[in-house]
Amino acid sequence: LLVTGDQSGRVRVWDLRTRKCMREVLPETDVAIRSVAFSPNAQMLFAANNVGNCYVWRVGLQRKVVEETDGRNGSHSPSSAETKDTAADEDEEFDDGRAESASSQTVEVNPPRQTKEILELGMEEMFRLNAHKAYILRCLVSPDSRYLATCSADHTVKLWFLPSFQPAQTLSGHQRWVWDMEFSPDSNFLVTGSSDNSARSWNVDQGDTICVFNGHHKAVISVALYDGRDTS
Repeated sequence: LLVTGDQSGRVRVWDLRTRKCMREVLPETDVAIRSVAFSPNAQMLFAANNVGNCYVWRVGLQRKVVEETDGRNGSHSPSSAETKDTAADEDEEFDDGRAESASSQTVEVNPPRQTKEILELGMEEMFRLNAHKAYILRCLVSPDSRYLATCSADHTVKLWFLPSFQPAQTLSGHQRWVWDMEFSPDSNFLVTGSSDNSARSWNVDQGDTICVFNGHHKAVISVALYDGRDTS
C-alpha cells in the first residue's frame, strides 16, 4: 500500500500492484496534510495537518479471489464466412452417414474460468488528536509501536502513548520549528532537526535532551539515525 496526503486535505490509499486508489478520505476541507504514516504492523494510519490535528484510522486489508468476467455469454455464433463454407458442403455425406446441416448453428463454448486476487481496504476513523496549536510537520510511530510522535511549528515534539493516545512527554528545547525526527531502532531515543540550526537527541522515557548538535548555519530540516547495530 501507498498512502499520500495533499494540500487540499485529502488522504488517498493506493494499491501498488494495480496502481489504483482504494480509498480517499477528507478529514478537513482545505487544510493541507503535512505528514502521513503507517504503524509498523500497518493496522493504523495517521495523517497530520496544518492546524495541528492528527487523524487516526484503523486499517483492515482483505484478500479475495474473484472470477474474471469479459462480457461474453459463453456461446459463439459462426461468422458469414464460416456459414458459407458450411453451406457449400451441405449435401456431402460423412463417413458415419450423417449430413452436416448449415442452418444457423450455434457452438457452445465453455472456456475454463479464470480468477484473480483483489485487495479490499477497510478504514474506520479511530481518533482525532488535537496535538498542537500550529502546523504538525511530521508524525511518526516508534518501531515498538508504543509511541506516536508529532513535531510542530510550535517548537515542540510531543509523544503519545499508543493505543490510548494519552500524552507521554513534551520535548521542549528547540527555539524554532521542528521539521523532522527519527526514532532509534529500540525506540529508546529520538533525534530531531529544527529551524534553530540545531539537531538534538532525546531520551524518550525521561523526555530529556541528551545532546545538542550545533554547527549548521541554516535550518536543519531532515535527520536520519544509524546507531551502529548490525541489522543483517
